[in-house]
Amino acid sequence: MRHTIFWNGLKNMQLECYLQPIYDVQNNKINVAEALFRARQHNGTWFDTEQLIANLEANDCITDVDLWMLEQVCKNMRKLEAVGIERVNVNLSPRFYMDESMVSEIKRIMREYKVMSSQIWFELTEFADVKDKETLKRLITKLTGTGFRFALDDFGKGQSNLIRLFDYPFHCIKLDKELTWKLDQGQESDMTRCMLEHIIEFAHRFAICVTAEGIENAEQAKILISMGCDFLQGYMISRPLPLDEFLLFVQSYHCRPFGAGTMEKRSSEGKE
Repeated sequence: MRHTIFWNGLKNMQLECYLQPIYDVQNNKINVAEALFRARQHNGTWFDTEQLIANLEANDCITDVDLWMLEQVCKNMRKLEAVGIERVNVNLSPRFYMDESMVSEIKRIMREYKVMSSQIWFELTEFADVKDKETLKRLITKLTGTGFRFALDDFGKGQSNLIRLFDYPFHCIKLDKELTWKLDQGQESDMTRCMLEHIIEFAHRFAICVTAEGIENAEQAKILISMGCDFLQGYMISRPLPLDEFLLFVQSYHCRPFGAGTMEKRSSEGKE
């Protein structure tokens, strides 16, 4: 009952699926995006994303949000394809993987909108909340076997570390933004550079691509590109955008050299 009341109340508010562009270094273009959940209150102000997610988890609604976000992405995939987006990363909570019926729900949504599994990559983090790691591993392996790909988010922070690459079949790691920010912070930058060089080399040796989050300036981008980082994401390229703005941004960005986007300041509005 608590679950139904909370989720139905949230649906009566303005839910948004925002998209943040991800720059493909090798192909010199934006061809990937991350889908990010947002919700607006009746008075027009935004919910604090982290607090909202915590409330959703406490009320057992987080898997409903996961499915809603996946459906929004799939529903608009043709529009995204039209501007050159090849895949979209969708965040799934660890709790989602604890329910084996979710696999059939994913497949149902994909069939309904005729979206291929290669067009959706799932991002996973917050391993501290996972109680049954064997079930998690089984479901990830099952989805991987049907063509889906998985990214380990916030790599280098908390429970998202090298050990996870041995435990689960990840195809991408996303470097936590705190690591990116340390690249131009005095004495810490040399240690960070050394560590990132080894992480990227290790990932590539096992055919795992690397995305750097939190890119805010050209110097950070230049350093990471020189290390062989595959994808860049952050406010230097663009903040998360609603669908229509995202489509216009990607169309115009293809005509600009890398780094021509407006650099935004760090924000507490969700993740980057």
